[in-house]
Amino acid sequence: MTDTIAKNPGRRRLLGLTMTCSAALLLGLASADLAAAEVDFSGQTIRFVVPFGEGGAADIYARQMAAGLSTHLPGQPSIVVQNIGGAGGRAGANAFQREAEPDGLTVLATSPSTLTSFMVGAEGVEYDLSAYTPVHVGLLNAVAYTRAEVGLGEAETLEEKIEDLRAFDLVYGDSAPNAGPLRFILSLHLLGVEPRAVWGLSGGGPRRQAFERGEFQINYESSSAIVTRVLDWVEAGDVDLFFQFGTLTEDDEIARDALFPDVPTFGEYYEALHGSAPEGPLWRAWQSLFFSSTVFNKALWLPEGTPDEIIEAYTAAVEATLSDPQWTTGIGQSFYDVSTSFTGPQTRDMVSEHLVLDEETLEALRVFLDEVYDADL
Repeated sequence: MTDTIAKNPGRRRLLGLTMTCSAALLLGLASADLAAAEVDFSGQTIRFVVPFGEGGAADIYARQMAAGLSTHLPGQPSIVVQNIGGAGGRAGANAFQREAEPDGLTVLATSPSTLTSFMVGAEGVEYDLSAYTPVHVGLLNAVAYTRAEVGLGEAETLEEKIEDLRAFDLVYGDSAPNAGPLRFILSLHLLGVEPRAVWGLSGGGPRRQAFERGEFQINYESSSAIVTRVLDWVEAGDVDLFFQFGTLTEDDEIARDALFPDVPTFGEYYEALHGSAPEGPLWRAWQSLFFSSTVFNKALWLPEGTPDEIIEAYTAAVEATLSDPQWTTGIGQSFYDVSTSFTGPQTRDMVSEHLVLDEETLEALRVFLDEVYDADL
C-alpha cells in the first residue's frame, strides 16, 4: 500500500508523503489490494493489547481504531481490547513480546511512554519495537501551560515569560523522569526552567488533578485534552498557555499547529533566549523524543515476522477507516480532528530512523537526569 497521510481539513501536509497519479503508483495500489484480498479474518477475534489501564489516552485510541478496523479488515473480525497495565506500560508491551504470533491476530497500541522507555533502554524493557511493524502512526501535538498566578499572561515577550517562570517556585509532578515526561522536563531544562519535581503519580489524570488543586503550577497535555478541557480554563482566566511541541511541515521543519496558531513552539522560545537555533547532543535527544512522543504519539504495531500480505491488509484497513465518514464524524472524531495519521512503507522507515538513540545522545540524557533529577535512564 502506498504512503498516506490523513488529516482533518486545514491541517498541514507533513513530510511530503503525497500521493501521485502515476501509472506505477496505480499498479502498486492494485498489487497491494490484491495481496490484502488474500487475507481473511472471517470468524476470528483480534486482540488489541493496550499496556495501560482503561480510560487512558492509549485505551481510547485503541478502541476508536478497533471500531473502524473491525469493519474494514477482510472478513470483518471481532476486535477486543485487552488492558495490561503496570510498570509504566512495560508490562503490557513485554506480554505482547512474549505472546504475540505473526498471524495478524494480536496488535499492540502504544503511547509515548512505551516508545521512550524502549529508546532509553529503561529497566524492565523486554520488548523490541524496532522489530515490529507500525501500521498506523498518529501525530498528536502537546501544549504546556501554567496557572495564572505564575504571571505568564502578563509578560509581553518570550524572554519575559521565561524570566517569570524562573522566578516562580514551580512544582511539577508525573510518573517518572525517565519515561513519558522526559520530553517535557528536557524542554524545560533547555529553557533554563527547573521545577521542583514530585514523582510516582500514576498518569495524566492525577497530574491534572494536582494542577487543578494548585499543588502543581505547570503541566502539559495532548492537543485533544487542551481542546476539550484546558481552553475553558484559559477563557476563564485561570490558565495561560506556555509553549507547544508543534507539528511538521513538508520540509521536515517543526512549526506551530494550526489548532494553536498563537502559541509559540519550544524552538521559538529557545531562539528568543539564545539568539540561535538549538544544537548539540541534548537537542538531538529532544528531536528524537519529539518524534517518539509527538509524531509517533499513538501507534498500532504488528509483531516481528508478520507476513507482508497481513501488513498490507492492515494498512488498507487503516486507510479505509481514516477515509470513512461514519468513523471520522463518529467514534473516531475526537482523534481525527486533532491528529495527523501516517501509513505505508515510508512511514515505517521514518519510525525506524528515530527509534534508536546513538551513545552520545544517550550519555547526554544520562548526565541530564543524574544532575538535575538524581535519576537514571
